[in-house]
Amino acid sequence: MSLLRSSTLRDQPREIAEFTSSADTDREIAKEVVVINIAHMLSLIASHSVPDKDARACLSALVSIYDKDLTVEPFDEDIHVTVEKLVTKIAGESGGYLNLGKSRNDQVSTALRMKTRLRLTRLLLLVHSLRRSLLERAKEYLTSPIPAYTHLQAAQPSTIGHVLLSHYQALGRDLERVRRAVEHSNQCPMGSAAVCGSTVHLDRGKVAALLGFDEVLENTVDAVSARDFVTETVYACAQTLTTLSSLCEEIILWSSYEFDFVEIPDE
Repeated sequence: MSLLRSSTLRDQPREIAEFTSSADTDREIAKEVVVINIAHMLSLIASHSVPDKDARACLSALVSIYDKDLTVEPFDEDIHVTVEKLVTKIAGESGGYLNLGKSRNDQVSTALRMKTRLRLTRLLLLVHSLRRSLLERAKEYLTSPIPAYTHLQAAQPSTIGHVLLSHYQALGRDLERVRRAVEHSNQCPMGSAAVCGSTVHLDRGKVAALLGFDEVLENTVDAVSARDFVTETVYACAQTLTTLSSLCEEIILWSSYEFDFVEIPDE
């Protein structure tokens, strides 16, 4: 049994294959794709959809390539074909079972959500750390006087702590936006196959749990097509950068010759 699709683009000129291939961007989700294949194969084992011998061969091959730097060749079209080719090379004909009951459609949607979730979680930690630092500095300079400005004109008396807490508060809203983006990214499309599910019995809830998702994205049509979690992520990141830009500009002004409130270390 062999479902290998790696020859899909072989008959095309290389420049066309390179144009249609997603090799450059697929490197970003290579590890996620391998993990998804492992979780899917475990689900196939649980439903007795794949002979144990073939399933073990696929799992062993997937584990062996997980830590490798996978290079997607243009003629492979995408990372999914590359993984399939490598597994088939190691596991032989058993690798033909790799795509049973799934599609590149639900795989890529799931991989993107996993990568997005990971990067957003890192951003959460960084923003939280910055807010903690701002809070500590605000306490330290809670009553230290400083003029507050509007349009670069001295307007009212304030304190350094008061100004720092304005950025702390703004970053709190950013934190909530990022948290919501994590929540909406953390829904699993696996089991949707190309668009309307599969006749192969799959425990979608188990696959979602194995991949660390909070829940299953139930409607399969929406699951494979939705990318609103990406635009929501982009907005959350853009707004966070805007807040950081405001904080940086404040420090730049305070350290300028005209203001001379703070001195920034060379490093």
